[in-house]
Amino acid sequence: MQANFLIAFICFAVAAVIAQVVPNVEQLKAQSLQKRDEDLMEPVFRNLPSKDYDYIMLQLKQLQIAKGNVSKCDQCKNKMRFVKKLIDEKPEKAHLTTLMMYKDCVLNTTPYMYCTIGNFFVTTKAYTDKKFDQKFESGIDGYDVVNFLDNDFLDFLGRFNTSDEFDLEYYCHAQMGSCDLPDLETVVDSFNIESWWPEKKPQHYSEPIYNKTNRERFNVLHMSDAHIQFTYEQGNEAKCSQLVCGLTKSFNNKLVEKNYNFTSAFAADNPNKSPKDFKFSFYPDAHYDGEKYVKGEYYDFPKSRGWNFNFQPATVFGAYLSDTPEILVNNSLIEMAKMHKEKNFEFALYNGDTAEHDLQSVTVDLVKSEEIRTFKAMRQYLNGIPVLPSMGNHDTAPYGLLAPLKLDYNNSYSWNNNEMVDVWIGNEWFEKSEKQTMKDHYAAFSYETERGLKIITLNSNTYYQSNTWRFLNASSDPDLFGGWKFLVDELIESEKKNQRVWISAHVPPNKDDVMPIDSLIFQKIVRRFAPYTIANLYYGHTHNDQKIVAYSDAKSPKPNQPITSAWVIQSLTPFGNHNPAFRYYEVEDESFNIINSFNYYTKLNETYVNGGDEPVWEYEYSARAAYDPNNEWPASAPLNATFWDKFAISKMKDPTNIKFNQMYTDYQYRFSPYTPNCTHPSGKNITTSCYVNNYCNAANLDIVSVEECMKK
Repeated sequence: MQANFLIAFICFAVAAVIAQVVPNVEQLKAQSLQKRDEDLMEPVFRNLPSKDYDYIMLQLKQLQIAKGNVSKCDQCKNKMRFVKKLIDEKPEKAHLTTLMMYKDCVLNTTPYMYCTIGNFFVTTKAYTDKKFDQKFESGIDGYDVVNFLDNDFLDFLGRFNTSDEFDLEYYCHAQMGSCDLPDLETVVDSFNIESWWPEKKPQHYSEPIYNKTNRERFNVLHMSDAHIQFTYEQGNEAKCSQLVCGLTKSFNNKLVEKNYNFTSAFAADNPNKSPKDFKFSFYPDAHYDGEKYVKGEYYDFPKSRGWNFNFQPATVFGAYLSDTPEILVNNSLIEMAKMHKEKNFEFALYNGDTAEHDLQSVTVDLVKSEEIRTFKAMRQYLNGIPVLPSMGNHDTAPYGLLAPLKLDYNNSYSWNNNEMVDVWIGNEWFEKSEKQTMKDHYAAFSYETERGLKIITLNSNTYYQSNTWRFLNASSDPDLFGGWKFLVDELIESEKKNQRVWISAHVPPNKDDVMPIDSLIFQKIVRRFAPYTIANLYYGHTHNDQKIVAYSDAKSPKPNQPITSAWVIQSLTPFGNHNPAFRYYEVEDESFNIINSFNYYTKLNETYVNGGDEPVWEYEYSARAAYDPNNEWPASAPLNATFWDKFAISKMKDPTNIKFNQMYTDYQYRFSPYTPNCTHPSGKNITTSCYVNNYCNAANLDIVSVEECMKK
């Protein structure tokens, strides 16, 4: 026993010495883990019978011939026709056909992650074991590494209409980037969705006439994109080259030099502080006991691993390229709870994306655990006020996928929607009687507050571009998931009784990862029901603090007028070089217009070197004071679409207005060290990227118009 202990001790000591003497030990170890995760499908191919592997390679060769020496668009369409024909002719080999498509994807130099996660419904074995406890009829088992959920992808391929030129081009444009966007407006017009509602009456072109003159005001909390990261670990690489950092497998593609000292990375992020005053925040046992912060003992990474074991070791409260450690989620909620005692929030909006970004490693259990823990923390810290959540694209496993309930498919991807509905009802945010209705609408719902405001929350995964199911019947079915009809019916009901409505979802309708057809459909709905019924729109997803103004149609009796606006909320996660933030609204009763918004943030970079102390939350700005500093807008007037058109859109449109566009960009990133510089090298105007990110995104509610703006 003593001999074994001595050997173990010597091995540990040698490893510690190597880590300090030989640079890049941690980086090389992480690279090996990353390579293993990228090659998820290799064990599947290795364990195939020889005849099956030969069949795949033969058909792969035939596919290259079928594609032909034509444009990329035609190659993509030929590929889909070839695959559909192959499946129809040899259904017993269909599962091998999907594997052949995967091989073709990889051959075309597409990143592994796109092929596994983005296209072919690949996920970890834990999902199928836990959910189904059985082998799929046509499934290929990857043993301990992966299960290839080919029968669901086959279900999609079997239903996909390869004889429809529009559907083919639509799919090849969005999923493969091979085709130009086909003629959308003709298709959308053919749906005749105007038949879903009664004609707009003259009084509906303006807000209702309200009963009270001096209307009461109340406060509403707004937050989004918690992206809690259970896999975050202090000491891991925080300046990595992968999607998300702070993981055991995180590394930087550039190896550190022998004399490198990670203090330089902390100094670059804290230029106003002397490195002599740095107190590194390496406290692996830091946690919250209720609302009490327990720091724990300092762990000396430099002593145990040297000063060059990583470019920037992860610290207690996260990093700009990581998601949100649980301790930062709790800290954020505690700060909101303190504010709640003073501001008395009547309810909170939460716009989704609760689980982390690490698409390669997430399992159904991890996603579920991260969501449940976050929602329980919300209930605990916010003293039970109703939180009205929406589902984000990361609140799924496999990523981004949601199958329509009205189709007969083999395996449901609605498990998370259903389980989160149960959690929300368990938190007493909704009545038990609402359970089945919410599940039937993929965790979307209609909620009426005690004051009479209706909040309609949608599941944006039904129009999310990574949801492959949405490409089915694109030119013939405008409402595959029933979400648009649900929304319209609720709006018609509210219009009849002069009720004001807020619409909430995760993904804004004008982002480049939404389905263009759905984006145009939603714009039609907004133009029909705003400004009389629709008061405001609320979104998350971008992690940026942004505004979007919706305008009436050019053919409207009141053409090109601002009719409503969207509030895109900042993220709690720092991922994407943001400082964590949230806001609350001062809301006017009866009209349910926003009178003002108050924004708060914390400088994450300061927590790297503050000795493990808690983040300091600061008041950032109020919308009224920031955008109307000269008090031109009447004090009693709301911050409606007209306000944003006058004080934001008109200034964003001017490329010489560098000061305003930089201010707007500063707010998007909350003054992080990585906030983009909007000034063009000439010094005379703003950069193209700044113009696109600011004006194009703020002045257009639909993605088609955004893309047209980008081309100008």
